[in-house]
Amino acid sequence: MKSFGFDDVQTDFNKLAKNADDVKPETKKYAIKMRDRARAIAQAKKLVRSGAGVSGIEIEDTDKGADVGWSQRPIFHLYFHEIGFHALDNRHGRIRLSRNSKGKRARVYSSKKATYISPKPHMRPAFDELEPAYYQAIQKTLEKGV
Repeated sequence: MKSFGFDDVQTDFNKLAKNADDVKPETKKYAIKMRDRARAIAQAKKLVRSGAGVSGIEIEDTDKGADVGWSQRPIFHLYFHEIGFHALDNRHGRIRLSRNSKGKRARVYSSKKATYISPKPHMRPAFDELEPAYYQAIQKTLEKGV
């Protein structure tokens, strides 16, 4: 005896649960694509001096999927190119830098200028490029056979 479509719903839920196991490999595939794209963007923006920063964009597997970002120091410095930073004009010798009492990170530069280096984002553009394709692939993976 079949009762008002509940068997069909249960079958669909079982298929969705079974297909959910295939999502993690798909996520890993897109994490690799995002890492490679972020590295390519960083190289295109000439953020390659030693190559350590660009090669430091790595994938870390987690319980929920994969994290794409920068590995541990000393490669962490590429992060500052992503958000922008202040650089001291050090062409004329050593610059003295001191802290003042107005806040934890407030700085005083003695007669030298600090130049703001604007952001050269590479992670966000890589994410924005791949986000729609990623969501479509995950939805397709979950709905196969349903």
